[in-house]
Amino acid sequence: MPVVLDPDAAAVFKAFQEAGRPAYETLTPAEARAYYLAGRPVTHPEPPELAAVRDVAIPAPHGAIPARLYEPKKLRTANGLASGLVFFHGGGWVIGDLDSHDVVCRQLAH
Repeated sequence: MPVVLDPDAAAVFKAFQEAGRPAYETLTPAEARAYYLAGRPVTHPEPPELAAVRDVAIPAPHGAIPARLYEPKKLRTANGLASGLVFFHGGGWVIGDLDSHDVVCRQLAH
């Protein structure tokens, strides 16, 4: 059975192919980060407004891990509780950061 991409995912994949950019794995980590961040504004719409966005630090044995909390304008609650989502971005732990995934996290919170 052939694998078929979702039409939206296929359009994004096609745009990346047509941009003629080098494959991330052929670049140094610094070059890959620069290409990734340079392309981010093209792929992200205007973010929705939220009630609050806070940068926080999660304590860890090797030092603090930067994180960000997103609070929607309207919490959807059940029995006095609101759901939560922990989002770990991809990128092989090499490219991307809190800012590169800010819009998608704002959309998820919204």
